[in-house]
Amino acid sequence: MIHINSMTDLDSIQDDPDLYRETVSWLLYCQYEILEYGDYDDHDFNLFTLDKHGKSYIMDLVEPVGSILTRIEFCDELRLFRRLVYPSEIVLYEESVQ
Repeated sequence: MIHINSMTDLDSIQDDPDLYRETVSWLLYCQYEILEYGDYDDHDFNLFTLDKHGKSYIMDLVEPVGSILTRIEFCDELRLFRRLVYPSEIVLYEESVQ
């Protein structure tokens, strides 16, 4: 599990372009909302990216406020990313393709 509080924390996932793109796009959207509606000096993105072993973390959380599934197809490769939105955090992980 990787905890991302700011754009500088993204270095740890830059070797995975799909995950990086999903995470950056969500952070930029959150940053826009904070600038538009909130106090930028008092923020914490609180985004977690989970690996296969980190999914047990989800079991300890309450029901998410929202769930978004992103499907990425490139050549013959298919990847699915699930983003779970909670009041105090966002969890992003890759789902298995079946």
